[in-house]
Amino acid sequence: MDITEDIFNAHPTEYINISELALDANINEENTANTFHTFLFKYFMFILCSIGLPGNTLIVITMVKPQPFGPASFLIVYLAVSDCVALVIILFEYQLQFYEENLFFRKCQLFYVPATAITAVCNWTHVLISFERFVSIYYPIKRRYLLTLKRTKFIVTLLSVFLVVSVILMFQLLVEDNECKPKYIDHGVFLTIQGVLYIFCPFSLVTFFTTLVVKKLHHISIRRLLTCDTYKGSDAWQMAEYLNSRRPMDGRQLRQYESSLSKLVIAASCMFFFLNVSSCVFFLIIMHTVTIHDSTFSTITDFLFVLNDCTHAFNFFIYLFLDEFRKKVCALLKVCFKC
Repeated sequence: MDITEDIFNAHPTEYINISELALDANINEENTANTFHTFLFKYFMFILCSIGLPGNTLIVITMVKPQPFGPASFLIVYLAVSDCVALVIILFEYQLQFYEENLFFRKCQLFYVPATAITAVCNWTHVLISFERFVSIYYPIKRRYLLTLKRTKFIVTLLSVFLVVSVILMFQLLVEDNECKPKYIDHGVFLTIQGVLYIFCPFSLVTFFTTLVVKKLHHISIRRLLTCDTYKGSDAWQMAEYLNSRRPMDGRQLRQYESSLSKLVIAASCMFFFLNVSSCVFFLIIMHTVTIHDSTFSTITDFLFVLNDCTHAFNFFIYLFLDEFRKKVCALLKVCFKC
């Protein structure tokens, strides 16, 4: 009898210990996730905004001050303004998620549509910037007719409206029973669709155009590529008109201007690549091939979204590594401090 009791009592005790260990592991995992979410929602975006808003404001002021202002400059300014709007909206979204436990329809709609739409606009503006450099490098003469400032503004407006409308339409698939969950498709599938449209596609196009630009600049000198020495007389005035400059630009000035813009775009594209490559890998591959605990999945996705949010704040500091931009910022700050 004693032996039988020992046999029957041995295994339940072992199973209880294993269950307790698993429960403790889950609790520790959830506590780690909650700590990360608290830091992210309550503090991190304030830090990011305190860095990004002044930086993007300086980008706008530096790029619009009296100088040649062509399509590339306009796109860089538009991106900086969009980044400022994105930071403010995402800050509001994070605070809403932190202080509200139940997100009903209007609250979910309030933070989801604006944040996703402005992020999509920023990411696709990166594509337009890299495409403008691609056209400028490969078709330096024809770009005067292909990418005018007026045409660029029209394309930006059309693309922005299209992205906002697409996000609103996608939102119709999102909310059901007052919850931020997809109606007809799995949540993972929805995240994949969202990642492809607003992260992976811009990421792929930016990488493609930037690679072509770097390859071309590596094999052909900018002096020969841009044929600046041919911009004399009427051509010089045409280029001045194209760049909205009040006076014609000689070959040296045009080379310096184009080289500066190309460096800005390449630097921004590299940062965009490194901050988004992990999101592309996770949402397209890892999420569908590896089983991940819910709390871990939530932590990973939040971290990836944070990396994407950082693209709205760090452009200014990437630009500072370039001598031409740094000199303009220093000159601007000197004038401001004198006033």
